[in-house]
Amino acid sequence: MAILGYVTSDEIVAFMQMIKPTFAAGEINELIVNSIYEFINGKMGQSATVTEEVMLLDGDGNDYVYAEKIPIVSIRRIASIAADGTETPFTLMGANRNVWWDERTGRIWISYVDETGEEDTAAVFGDFPKSVRVEGTFGSVSTNLVKQIQLLMILKQYSIVQPKSYATDIVEEKIGRYSYKLASASNLAEANQRKGLDGWIAYLMEELPNDNYMVLESI
Repeated sequence: MAILGYVTSDEIVAFMQMIKPTFAAGEINELIVNSIYEFINGKMGQSATVTEEVMLLDGDGNDYVYAEKIPIVSIRRIASIAADGTETPFTLMGANRNVWWDERTGRIWISYVDETGEEDTAAVFGDFPKSVRVEGTFGSVSTNLVKQIQLLMILKQYSIVQPKSYATDIVEEKIGRYSYKLASASNLAEANQRKGLDGWIAYLMEELPNDNYMVLESI
């Protein structure tokens, strides 16, 4: 069984070692991690997935096309395909860059500048099927909020099955712009600044609908 999650094995180990310093990768319970991942996805109605793609897009004689999958995480190659199959790659960076893209909408467009410094508006993609090749990484990655929720829920499960090894009343940690304090989940009021583990999980879960947790890596 492979580990499914918004956090990596290394992140799980680093987090759990704050509670149990001897925690090792071999102690990761894949059933616990995967079930929590599926639970969070069910709450959100979506999941973070990133894949490598090679797309053959249909040009229509304009200077732009749209990627078939969004958002765009990164692009490593874009080429114009002639009717005879010959490929001419575009320049993706530097002073001679001649193609651009919008990560969120998936729009990819040509922007040539001639010797006079003026934009060449005659540059277009071929007007026939599969005239543009795009290779890159597409999909969404998770924010610190959803990572933190999964880590806290993993800790919660371990504290249930091994309460003597995973005390949850001694840790204060911050991940990105989100911070939390763990305390014994006794009679602490929900409005109290210091929440128990259950209280913090519930609080952060309420934040999920307001958090754009499907974010883009910068190119």
